[in-house]
Amino acid sequence: MRGSGVSTGSWPGPWSKGEVADGAEVVDYIVRQPWSSGRVGSTGISYEGTTCEMLLANRHEAVVAVAPRFSLLCAYEDVAFPGGAHLSWFTERWARYNRLLDDHRAHEAMAELVYVIASARSREEAFWSPPARALLDRAGPDLTKRLIGTVFGVFHRGGRRVDVDADGSQRARALLDHAKNGDVHELCLLGQFRDDVAPGSEEVAFSTVSPRGNLDAIRASGAAVFSYGGWLDGGYAQSAARRFSSLGRTELLLGPWGHAGFFAHAPGKRTAPAAFPHEVELLRFFDRELRGEGRAESRPVRYFTLVANEWKQASTWPPPNVERERLTITASRALSPEPASEAWLRVQRDPSFGTGERSRWRGLLAGFVPADYPDFTSRVRGQAVFTGPTSASGMVITGHPLVRLKARAEADFVVMAYLAEVSPSGDVTYISEGHLRAIHRALGVPEAGYVPHSPYHSFEQKDALPVERGVLLDLEIGLLPTSYWVRPGHRLALVLTLGDADHFTPLEGASEIELLAGASSVEVPVERG
Repeated sequence: MRGSGVSTGSWPGPWSKGEVADGAEVVDYIVRQPWSSGRVGSTGISYEGTTCEMLLANRHEAVVAVAPRFSLLCAYEDVAFPGGAHLSWFTERWARYNRLLDDHRAHEAMAELVYVIASARSREEAFWSPPARALLDRAGPDLTKRLIGTVFGVFHRGGRRVDVDADGSQRARALLDHAKNGDVHELCLLGQFRDDVAPGSEEVAFSTVSPRGNLDAIRASGAAVFSYGGWLDGGYAQSAARRFSSLGRTELLLGPWGHAGFFAHAPGKRTAPAAFPHEVELLRFFDRELRGEGRAESRPVRYFTLVANEWKQASTWPPPNVERERLTITASRALSPEPASEAWLRVQRDPSFGTGERSRWRGLLAGFVPADYPDFTSRVRGQAVFTGPTSASGMVITGHPLVRLKARAEADFVVMAYLAEVSPSGDVTYISEGHLRAIHRALGVPEAGYVPHSPYHSFEQKDALPVERGVLLDLEIGLLPTSYWVRPGHRLALVLTLGDADHFTPLEGASEIELLAGASSVEVPVERG
């Protein structure tokens, strides 16, 4: 695209108007070719997944089907600021990766990705030998990345010349143009709200560059959309569910995967390469929409229930057989299906708490990082953990869990809510999570046609509410969707923290909150029948 590789021009930021319009020109070229049927489909993963969805905003009559996979719907909520908390671990590293590519330092860009994968998997005997692991620990991140970059640099340094550029002049022009490229991380530092627009960067405002901000045009295209995601892939399972419900002519597939679908996750077990035939699914969809082969799904929702290892079908999302169960937070730090008396509990901020290097967020940069939370038990020790009763028959949670808190604090804060399963031996297994910065607690009405499936917060500056000392706050935190079997004899747990230092920018606000037990609860969507 313009502003990248050896292309001249500049890249102001993701999915700018010029970049989206360029996609229409590519389609024009395709349909002029003698081999073209005049019917075009597009697919992609991550950035390219959003690119194929944004292609529909052009309303090009030739584009009749797209399959956005493992990709965002809202750049603010799904990746840059989930719940209003800045996912700075990702935005900083992704911006640096882009800059290295723009500067034709591809070997250093690859070193960034390989280091993330290596550090996340350095404890696996099958991945690293003990001497290699010791070397990684001793060298530290900077030296390790330089060594990896040196190895890649032997084979490829980027900026390869193209046929029309025998003297290398286009590469030199491109490098000059790329110096004007935007920096996503810097833009996020300048704006903390969904409606913020950085000076001179109107072209890359959150609403402009997101499919969510272009839903009317995408619907008007009339194209079929295959919404495709994984339960452990950043905020993108939420994107897939919202895309399915907010657009017509869609089908939804949600599987046991992290980013890009490389790994299949089996909670409590070793993560393994995914054996699912992703390519077969894509060919089925495009054969139907581009060639007229096959019929549309009568039950367009297919999803995988973790732990039970079972694929299911439904006519809607959430499935029609789901009912919500409410568990009250009690003064004894339990989750009770019965009402409980009110009492104040303290939840303190632990600056050292983080969810580690094998999380749903790390895979956004490098899909080969497993999102299996192998040490979640030890990480949540000492945090505010509320445990439910033993489940005699087990339960299947499918949909969007919801946490409702009544709390007070002296200043603004971010609350992180984690849903987990506790085994009879005390092992704690991660299920899902949700976040909310307190100033964004106001509930509103979503724009026409947008279906959030969770309490709607606009995250816009005009709706921000201050946090005043001693004033009781109502917080409704939508957790990321899942389908998970809590086994008989196991218990459900809710973990509350005031941050995740491994991924999100710490908020300089309240060091603790007071939580009103008896008036706070978690709702879980449970399958019946």
